[in-house]
Amino acid sequence: MIDQQSHPTENKIIAFGQNKALFNNPAVAYITRLGSKGSKRTVLSSLRIIAQMLGFSGIDTCPWHELKRPHILQILFNLSEKGLSPATQNSYLSSLKGVCEEAWMLELMSAEDYQKIYKIPSVKGSRLASGRALESKEVASLMRSCSQEHCIVSARDKAILALLIGCGLRKAEVISLKLEDIDWKDSSFNVIGKGNKQAKCFMPQQTRTALKTWLNLRGEHSGYLFSRILKNGALLSTPITGQGITYILKKRGTMAQIDSFAPHDIRRTFATRMFESGADALIVQAAMRHANLDTTRRYDFRGEKKLKEVSQSIKFFD
Repeated sequence: MIDQQSHPTENKIIAFGQNKALFNNPAVAYITRLGSKGSKRTVLSSLRIIAQMLGFSGIDTCPWHELKRPHILQILFNLSEKGLSPATQNSYLSSLKGVCEEAWMLELMSAEDYQKIYKIPSVKGSRLASGRALESKEVASLMRSCSQEHCIVSARDKAILALLIGCGLRKAEVISLKLEDIDWKDSSFNVIGKGNKQAKCFMPQQTRTALKTWLNLRGEHSGYLFSRILKNGALLSTPITGQGITYILKKRGTMAQIDSFAPHDIRRTFATRMFESGADALIVQAAMRHANLDTTRRYDFRGEKKLKEVSQSIKFFD
């Protein structure tokens, strides 16, 4: 059993090769092989929760190689009892299977024990899609909120909103964008998304215009497209953060006086608008950069809107 030591920082986890005590930790090995920083953070958080459920302080003190099929089934039962959705339970299950695979690869777990865990089926069931798609008038109000103040911050915020709404980018993708990623002749740019996969995104004219306006103020020098701005209007060289984008969306939503929305609702809005425009599901999948078409369909909020309109307009009795 692994000695219980103080919990390592995330940086130590990423650089686990420098620590012999962690080198043979299957949880660390699994986290390290993941493609994106976002995935690493998500799985790290999940495995910490599981380790604590098993009675250990963290992923470095949990003897992952001693897990058996009954342990995994008990964990799934506990997650179900907590009211977690089938999709969330399956996310935990996927992480556990990945850790056990690494334990087997490191010759810490027998092939027989690993196969018994690998054969555990996914949790069946589904839940209604969370979030919402913003109405067209709400989007218009958001964009107008960036025109109320004629300053460099407003121009930056409008360009960020135009990319989120017009191209369906994730926050992490906006943060990582650099000027050299843009192809103005093609009105497109390359982005590296989930799974460390690079894709080409195409800009509608409104997004291109907002981006050009921002660059006229930012300058055409290479580097990250969006940086932090001080209160005096000075541009910093450090890129904007995900938390910074969340703040911008909340601030602009308040200024626009629209109902509250989550940052990911902007992506849901992009997908719904594409569906409303008559785009084929496969085209929307490509634009959203989803590996699975079923995932894309969960971003389509047209059906719910139509169902509401029809259901509330029918008179069943006088």
